[in-house]
Amino acid sequence: MDANTETFVGVYLKRVEPYDQALEAFLKSLDEHPGASLDNLPEHLQERLRALQALRQETRANLDVLALTYEKQATLIREQIQLYTRMAEPKYLRFDPQATASFARGQWWEQLLQTDLQQFRRLLDMNDYEVLKTQSRRLVQLPFGQEQAELYLDFSKHIEAALAVHRRILSVSQRLDHNLAEAMQDGQIQFPGKRKKLDGIISTRQYSTLITRAQIISDLHQLVVRRDRLSADDFESTLLAQQTLRGKHFHEALLSHDSLAAAGLTPEQQKAPLESALREYKLALSNAQYLLSRNMPAVDSSQLEAYIVELNILISLGEDDMANLGAATDRQDAVPEQPLTHRARKQLKPNDFLDVYDIYRLQPRQKLWEAHFHYTTATANARRFAKGHLKFPEAMGRDERLQRAQASAERCQVYRGDLRLDQIEDLIPFPAS
Repeated sequence: MDANTETFVGVYLKRVEPYDQALEAFLKSLDEHPGASLDNLPEHLQERLRALQALRQETRANLDVLALTYEKQATLIREQIQLYTRMAEPKYLRFDPQATASFARGQWWEQLLQTDLQQFRRLLDMNDYEVLKTQSRRLVQLPFGQEQAELYLDFSKHIEAALAVHRRILSVSQRLDHNLAEAMQDGQIQFPGKRKKLDGIISTRQYSTLITRAQIISDLHQLVVRRDRLSADDFESTLLAQQTLRGKHFHEALLSHDSLAAAGLTPEQQKAPLESALREYKLALSNAQYLLSRNMPAVDSSQLEAYIVELNILISLGEDDMANLGAATDRQDAVPEQPLTHRARKQLKPNDFLDVYDIYRLQPRQKLWEAHFHYTTATANARRFAKGHLKFPEAMGRDERLQRAQASAERCQVYRGDLRLDQIEDLIPFPAS
């Protein structure tokens, strides 16, 4: 982040600071009342909640500016990552013997993940879910008449604004999913405390991408029927038709689907709840398509079509998960190919014992490197090596050796240089003792 951007963000962070402090104080007070929820708050907490809601509304524009800034910032950071990724390629290593490009790449990656989190947080702050919940409950209770029509118009404006924010949350959530997966899988992305920080992001994340998509579906469901267009004759029948799109079982199916990844179940155990979820999604899709075909005057066809699009995406996600379960079952039945094998420690000379790890590309199977670790005793802890370095495998052809080492001694120093524990601890599965 350059100095101008830091100054700009700092100005807006200062503007939202009263809201942040009020939110933190309210959440702390809520923790001091273990039995309380937002539906049954003590009177003094209700007053603080109303004050917090007013403060959120006042600062909403500033929250939006921050979210937009973080979004733009993520694009610029990605460009920096691409630049330093190219600079860290082996053919440029002779210009960078200290591997500063690789270090910078890791720093930019850490900044990218933090930027995603900040945008996610600020977008969540923009919606007042308590107001939406209160209006929704009141709307359900009102009979046909002018009061419910007027309330609906105000409620629909809030829902449309929330829907726009939820679509932005979905975008950053998908980006965060991708960035987390890439950071975890790419061992060349390194920054201090990487594993702990990635685990922290995952464990403290408030909503998954699937739940965010479910919220978009819920918003569209609320907008399918234009209550201000209802007549006394079609009021009840139209609302009953709307209820077929998203009921209790559909909601439970979504929650069940979302929880599968973290439930620790075997592929076989995940199959039944996922099949059940898919049945609910397809039933809702069938009902939505039938409702669209009826051309009812109070049904907003554009919102219903958008609802159908989201259901089709949800079904595709469920079917992809089902296919992945099948693939996982197949992998369980197969003998796994390991990307890394370990040869038993052997003595080379007095006070010099060697452990060798062979590092393979899985597809196609090909030996890439040998990681050598030297120890002063035969029983030294695997992590307490005296010297470590990478070597080309002996089977590598002469042309490939020349191609990888064409930049003379500096390149050789990179490939045969000392390895530090903090560079490879997440990559090499050292024995526990």
